[in-house]
Amino acid sequence: MGKHYKIDKSQDFRKFRIEVVVSVLLAVALVIGLTFVLYDLYRNKNTVIDDSGNQAILSSVGSLEEEFTLHEREKYSIKVPADWRRINNPEVLSDHSRYYPDRYQGTTGDHIGRMVDVYIDDIPADLGIDKVVSVSPSSNGVVAGELSQQCYKFTDFPEGKAGNTFPSEWEEQNITFSCKTSKITNIVGAIESEQRTGIRLPTEAGDTNFFIVFTDHGSSLDNSIFFKVLDGFRTK
Repeated sequence: MGKHYKIDKSQDFRKFRIEVVVSVLLAVALVIGLTFVLYDLYRNKNTVIDDSGNQAILSSVGSLEEEFTLHEREKYSIKVPADWRRINNPEVLSDHSRYYPDRYQGTTGDHIGRMVDVYIDDIPADLGIDKVVSVSPSSNGVVAGELSQQCYKFTDFPEGKAGNTFPSEWEEQNITFSCKTSKITNIVGAIESEQRTGIRLPTEAGDTNFFIVFTDHGSSLDNSIFFKVLDGFRTK
């Protein structure tokens, strides 16, 4: 008679089950490891160097597509899009005087035509803007309110003088300012009600006047950037 062999099916099943468990554990470990690697790459990619040579702090504001970087200055901190850089000693001429705001300017894509100027105490009273964001103080920050329409629509100025700067008032917000009566520019200033230029905020050195101005000469206007900048602005 031929020999008969008995197959131990329970042993084969146990072996199969062990192999499945090991495969699952290896897959989980791979996913966890990949997650840490991607996070480390993301963190390193989006860490920039601030003006003092130290690593700046990255903060996401709004959508993940638009990352903002924190810049520390003596009297304030400000968050601007991650590709923006501070420009040293930009010169602004206003009313035959020279002013030197802190300027942050885009370096890529549409951001190349965008910038934010921060004037501190030494503020040009006749600096022309064509839109206003109403702001109010909140502790050491600002709360942004409404955005006006272009000021040439509610400013009286002589015929044929469009593009020049004239005194104006946004009556709904009780804000007076210098209106650049242009239909093609987008220069937006943040002004507190009953103020002419800027907003008064507390600092360690005492109450300080800040005038924050956003200019957008990009191919597509995006004033939401300015609202995010104002939301992240803090005094020291």
